[in-house]
Amino acid sequence: MKTLYLLRHAEAEASGGFADNDHGRLLSARGRVEARAVGDYMKTNGFLPDLVLGSDSIRTVSTARQAMEGVFGNEKSPVKTQFDRALYLAPADALLARIHAVPSGVSQLLIVGHNPGLSELAAYLDAGGAYEMEGFPPATLAVYHTAAEDWALVAPDNTNMKTFFTPNVA
Repeated sequence: MKTLYLLRHAEAEASGGFADNDHGRLLSARGRVEARAVGDYMKTNGFLPDLVLGSDSIRTVSTARQAMEGVFGNEKSPVKTQFDRALYLAPADALLARIHAVPSGVSQLLIVGHNPGLSELAAYLDAGGAYEMEGFPPATLAVYHTAAEDWALVAPDNTNMKTFFTPNVA
């Protein structure tokens, strides 16, 4: 059984209004706390990805790094990470195509991305009806188990959402 984690980036600072600036938006102070809380949740629940794939935007890279710090503390994360411009604001079908290309030796995969693509992928994979996240808020982590033996076979008929978590940060 394989485990797929979908993580929306944590809260980012407001955009300065320039389209080119969106890619470089930083996490807000709240976003840094949210991302770390996701990592703490992952550690507590034994959610340890073998591979992290994400958009190369500053906010997704920072979210992934903060979350892995929550999992591993001060130790250097042993998890391989790849950040790709093609995943920046990627639609659901592009995210699923990237998942399908993951080597079969990876057991637990974390995707860090953006809405609306991530939300659409979450809803697509949750055809069984457990989808309750109401828009996939920032820093939401959805956890799926798939019976697919290879990532190329991941589909709604063999993949079920097991849980989701959104940090409650004041």
